[in-house]
Amino acid sequence: MVKSHVTRNMKHVTKIAAVSLVVILIMPSFASAALLQANNLDHIGSFKAPYIPWPTDAFDYGGTAISYNPARNSLFMVGHAWKQLLAEISIPELGGRSIILQPLVDSLEGKMGLINEPGANVQIGGTFPWGDKLIVSAFVYYDGNGTTILSHFIRPIDMSVTGQVQGPFRVGPLGGGFYGGSMASIPANWQGSFGGPVMTGLCCVAISGRTSLGPSAHSFDPNNISETGAKALVYYPLTNPTLGDGDPTTQYYSSSDAAKYMVMPEGSDSVLFFGRHGTGEYCYGPGTNDPALHMQPSGDGNVWCYDPTSSAKGPHNYPYYNYVWAYDANELAKVVRGEKQPWDVLPYATWNLNGLSGLYPVGAAYDSSTQRIYLSMYFGDGEYPLIEVLQINSLTPTPPPPPPPPTPQPIVGDINLDHIVNSIDYSILNSDWFTSNSRSDLNRDQIVNAIDYSLLNANWLRTW
Repeated sequence: MVKSHVTRNMKHVTKIAAVSLVVILIMPSFASAALLQANNLDHIGSFKAPYIPWPTDAFDYGGTAISYNPARNSLFMVGHAWKQLLAEISIPELGGRSIILQPLVDSLEGKMGLINEPGANVQIGGTFPWGDKLIVSAFVYYDGNGTTILSHFIRPIDMSVTGQVQGPFRVGPLGGGFYGGSMASIPANWQGSFGGPVMTGLCCVAISGRTSLGPSAHSFDPNNISETGAKALVYYPLTNPTLGDGDPTTQYYSSSDAAKYMVMPEGSDSVLFFGRHGTGEYCYGPGTNDPALHMQPSGDGNVWCYDPTSSAKGPHNYPYYNYVWAYDANELAKVVRGEKQPWDVLPYATWNLNGLSGLYPVGAAYDSSTQRIYLSMYFGDGEYPLIEVLQINSLTPTPPPPPPPPTPQPIVGDINLDHIVNSIDYSILNSDWFTSNSRSDLNRDQIVNAIDYSLLNANWLRTW
């Protein structure tokens, strides 16, 4: 039954009054030095994705699933939405354009579809560098039956290495619609309380019964993935829509929201979720840029929804704002300890992100060494994404780890590599005399002779 305008308006008035009270109670202007607020994030600039002319595989209509690779000060990023190819790109100076470090490839080597039945529309939800490995998550775009339980893969971080893709794996007891998205590092001082070194989560995708109605985060250990391994930190199932049932007059959540991309800055007690928040009247149907058609029959059993940003059929709550949902890590730790349910946790603050280009964020990555957050903005550079850069202004950057000590180089003449030049090496050289055996050909002139003996003799009894 369609609610009358009177009933709907009364409901909105009641909720607005309740929300105003909540703001007074739980949104102080500055709660803690360790809890980040809106004024702790400075927008310092942006840079462009690599440009690749059509018809070559490119980053237009893409920019999702970004992650920061500290080994090369770079980003992993998915290209065009239809092909779901993954690349590694550089981080240039602000205002510049990045270059490709690893070209766009099928990072899962045809295995992405294994998380569901053949032919399902599967998309990469997140990436996360883990030593010499890359963790890749995926989700079914429209899982009408809610049957998908697999979500994560592991592969070499060098994408030229093939044949070593592992997975898909089930990372926890819930369905894949709660896990198969963004991933983020958990700072070392919080890993014990959270139950793992990495967070993963997915929300706000089609079919609300199989995903979270608001931010979703679960800790897991990429070295020990199991179907019971992930520990819930926060999520909101359809049975417990604590942040709201999709009505935009609630403070936290509307039906078209996408609170998908998480960051946990080191030195803080904050877990930040980035995305899009709708604030307009709820409408389900195809979008239109003609305001005169709003709520008029669309001819397919639905109504037109005024939304100049999207013509897709689905929920609309135009206008939209780039948005942050900020959570206190201490509250998430209570969930791990069993003191709270995952859906009982509320954000300690929310705020708009103003001044960003593009339609909305489609990925977030974090560099602890500079305390910078990279947001990939959909259509920020024409049809290409734009990487907007936020600087956290109140936290000390985490110094990068010292470089490993240089590996000692063998001394010329130590043929058997036992770290000393001695009679054993002379015996080997003597047995190879006047051959082209490379182990004793110390000067690489394709023959073992007196010159090689002289080099060995010059380093007699030297060690390394």
